[in-house]
Amino acid sequence: MQPWWSGFRSELLGLLDEPFESFLEKANGFAEAHGLTSSRGHGLQFVTQDKLSAQDRAMGYEAFIAQTGTVPTRDLRHDRLNALVWLSASQSKRRLNFLHGDAVLGSGLGGQTCDTNPTKQLTRAKGASTRGGRGGRGALRDALTLLDENLMVIACRTEGPELKALLEGHDWQALFWQFRAHWHNQWQPFVFGHALLEKLDAPFKAITAHCLLLYVHKPVASWQDLDEMLCAQIGPDLRSSQLLALPVMGLAGWCPENTRRDFYFDPKVFRPRRPLAAEVEAPGGLGQGPG
Repeated sequence: MQPWWSGFRSELLGLLDEPFESFLEKANGFAEAHGLTSSRGHGLQFVTQDKLSAQDRAMGYEAFIAQTGTVPTRDLRHDRLNALVWLSASQSKRRLNFLHGDAVLGSGLGGQTCDTNPTKQLTRAKGASTRGGRGGRGALRDALTLLDENLMVIACRTEGPELKALLEGHDWQALFWQFRAHWHNQWQPFVFGHALLEKLDAPFKAITAHCLLLYVHKPVASWQDLDEMLCAQIGPDLRSSQLLALPVMGLAGWCPENTRRDFYFDPKVFRPRRPLAAEVEAPGGLGQGPG
């Protein structure tokens, strides 16, 4: 099994290759058996998108899920992987959906707690904006979409601050080579974004994830161990700038070629950190050009 499937139950991975009607039936059976719900407490179910009415479609994807508990699903790998993540990390997906739905529907609620009780609510963080002016998506919705599509969670047992510093500094040689023994031991990567999983069906060197670090006290075996922790990190103050870029083919065991150190000498993939605007100064430190 490829390392990016780590954390997913084998029975759910097996559904990905089922005929579509069987996939929907078994996915819905799993959701019902485990009491999975949407962000507003409706029983979670996956339905083929072509069964939706024009009125349903007019609601918008996230708002429709929030209002009905129904996830429109096409017979596409992308949508099947989305369902896989819903079934595996339902609290986090529910939280994302609640905040998306809140932004779209304007409910005035900041979101749902990670508890399975849908009646427990959190007050919106003071000053947090979920809407972009003049019809824009807004910074929160952009961040939520990035998490939903491209997130990797790294469960850190030790040296979490060191890992964060290496990611922020784009110190790829140290991250992937000097600390190679830490990966899959002290630092465990788990893919959450379903678009990221889809890219990994046909891996290429430049695939880049957006990461959140979760600090754990023991080895993690599955999404069941991580879901509540991730859910707790998803709030109305979330912004895309909080996510850390990581070229995933650099991870030990993810690509046969990365056993050679020169694999990491490719600046098109393992890019140096761009200096912050405050760091770019003219000689003398005045930050101004001549004249």
